[in-house]
Amino acid sequence: MGFIFYRYFGKRLKNRFPTLKGMSARNLRYRQKFATEFENDGFLQHYVAKLPWSSVTTIMNQVKGKEQRNWYIKESIQNGWARPVIIHQIASKLYERLALLESKTTNFDETLPTPTNEQAKELLKNPYIFDFITTEKDLKELDIEIELTANITKLLLELGNGFAFVGRQYHLEIENEDYYIDLLFYNLKVRSYVVIELKTTWS
Repeated sequence: MGFIFYRYFGKRLKNRFPTLKGMSARNLRYRQKFATEFENDGFLQHYVAKLPWSSVTTIMNQVKGKEQRNWYIKESIQNGWARPVIIHQIASKLYERLALLESKTTNFDETLPTPTNEQAKELLKNPYIFDFITTEKDLKELDIEIELTANITKLLLELGNGFAFVGRQYHLEIENEDYYIDLLFYNLKVRSYVVIELKTTWS
């Protein structure tokens, strides 16, 4: 059905129900697409009602695979993502980056108790994307550290849910020796501190 039909049908509905909202041609087209593509989908019946319609249409139109769509819907609910955050996560291919971790080797299973080991693995992405750093290529580690903390909101968004920023160049004294952590965070999910040490390599 074409745009003219949706516009005509929307006007008919608006005339019949003057207080009814969301009857634009675009919205009607989205509703038909939703009904067609997700008919008899138990997952959506349970989860989609918890999201704003604008978030649902964003995921539906920008993510093609059903598994990926379901993942973004579930993560949006669990993490309270607003529509701009959803758009950012899809554009940065968050689902694909996390999927790559299945082949990544860690020692979390041997060194951490359950379920902390699984939660720790969920904190990792492959790779992290810090495209908000727009300065010159030959940055030193300290320069990157300054750029990251200057964009702390975007940095926390990229790190993921549950991170709280503690400080940069965080001082520790161990056996009368001074140590400085580049970036120190606390993660509420694993209830542990997360240390980030920055290293630069150029190819």
